[in-house]
Amino acid sequence: MANNNGYPFLTQAQIVRNINTDRGFAIRCLSVLVNRQTSDELDEKATKWTNKRGLRCSESVWMVELDAKLRNASEEVTSEEMSRLITTLPVYRKQLASHFRKEQLAANPELAAKAAAFGI
Repeated sequence: MANNNGYPFLTQAQIVRNINTDRGFAIRCLSVLVNRQTSDELDEKATKWTNKRGLRCSESVWMVELDAKLRNASEEVTSEEMSRLITTLPVYRKQLASHFRKEQLAANPELAAKAAAFGI
């Protein structure tokens, strides 16, 4: 996923574009964000900490519920729910870029030198 400048990671712009064009990617992003919530936040379906890791307070209930619904194959997700998700996810593009970058670095430690060249 390299860019013309050699940046080997997903950019925020690429993440937003993928969210808007790939339902599977949008669902994966939701899962990433829900998994970044702390266990006490998941238990209470509320954002308790300002740690810039998971969901904002305004989305903590419905996004966790939507994630659970998506994991339960017997429940159908409506087009309105998907539209809301796709509209909301770009707000989290910075967190998602950080997550995917860390994921890529863990899978391929040789990218660390390139990351350092970009000040990461």
